[in-house]
Amino acid sequence: MATSATFKNIVASNIFNTAGKTAIPPILYLAVSKTAPNATGGNVTEPSGGSYARVPFTSTFTSAPSDGVVKNQAEIQFPESTADWGVVTHWAVFSAATGGSALMWKEIVNPVDGVTPCPRSTEPGTILRVKPQELTMTILDI
Repeated sequence: MATSATFKNIVASNIFNTAGKTAIPPILYLAVSKTAPNATGGNVTEPSGGSYARVPFTSTFTSAPSDGVVKNQAEIQFPESTADWGVVTHWAVFSAATGGSALMWKEIVNPVDGVTPCPRSTEPGTILRVKPQELTMTILDI
């Protein structure tokens, strides 16, 4: 996953116990975006309305890290869309249920090969689901 400067600063300040240390958010939130986030964590275009909401997860939600990688242990389910959310192309991890900072993001890919882009159309009545072990979160560039 790509990481924002905010995320890198949170990690570095906690690892090196620096002055002005930023607390690690106790709960993170999974979002979807219709656009590719940029290097600062901006350019995230989440659906609005239609029952869209970020999905919370805690440390018990993900696997223990293995070589810097964690995966979802349980299915992730977004609320059923009551309006057209458009085509979503990216996952994003946020520090808050609304607002907050985009900390990490990655393109939605085919779970079979883990590489091929797999945008998802979300017309009314769609329930976005991520099966267990399908969302792989890796810190690549700290």
